[in-house]
Amino acid sequence: MNPHCLICESSAVLSQDNAKAIVQLFTVLNGFAREWRPPQPSTKNPHPVEPMAWFLQTMTAAVANTASALRASDTFIQDMQKYQFGEFTCLYLPCGARFDAISP
Repeated sequence: MNPHCLICESSAVLSQDNAKAIVQLFTVLNGFAREWRPPQPSTKNPHPVEPMAWFLQTMTAAVANTASALRASDTFIQDMQKYQFGEFTCLYLPCGARFDAISP
């Protein structure tokens, strides 16, 4: 059974753990997107980059970028937990009411 807000009767609930996971997911996707650039044809290099070599280089750079970006996102996550959730573990999205999760 999904909890419902006593104020707005909504069931749109976001937990701290889910909010953290969403921030981390977007951080990872952003890291990959920043590195994902198809190889450009070059007149200086007569030997084109092999597709698999390009893919491995891109993935290596993306993983390195993402690892440092995840460390940097920790500050954002801590602020989100402090200012959005406070002492509570869940947040109703429509009205902003905060509460602790109820164990079944």
